[in-house]
Amino acid sequence: MNRSRIRLDEILPDVYADLKSIASRALKNERADHSYQTTELVHEIYLRLSTIRAIDWSNSDHLLRAATGVVRRILIDYARAHRTLKRTPPDPSIDASEELSRHRETVETELDLLDLEEALKRLEALDPRKAEVVTLRYFGGQNNETIARVLGLSAVTVKREWAMARAWLRRELSGVDPP
Repeated sequence: MNRSRIRLDEILPDVYADLKSIASRALKNERADHSYQTTELVHEIYLRLSTIRAIDWSNSDHLLRAATGVVRRILIDYARAHRTLKRTPPDPSIDASEELSRHRETVETELDLLDLEEALKRLEALDPRKAEVVTLRYFGGQNNETIARVLGLSAVTVKREWAMARAWLRRELSGVDPP
């Protein structure tokens, strides 16, 4: 069989554990009451990946990069939709102080994720490689060695890129202008 013609559904049994691992690591960064469960996120990843035609699915690094990008889009879409839902009137049967506390925690977490997405887009425009390191690290939960392999870099370079990107993002998200 021509390797470039392999379909995602043909390799799903071989990559399901990898997708589940990516989903599990991605959800660890989310708030406790997030409605996605690992298996549900894996299914959503698969559905979105199955629409991509231009990837050689036989290459595990291509799959990892694509899956991580999909996780990023899913979680950002979820945060945007959840923020919109928060504009609905509160349920009168729920204690108002409890609801306010939960709402404040949720909004702060979502704002952080949505702010991160905006900052990450700015970083992509400035330095796509650093942005990809952040995406693989934050949304894919990958370690420096895996990121190095996927991007064709040394682990030392990935460590440096991660440190620089993290510092840049911290400054961007804090709203403090550089000196």
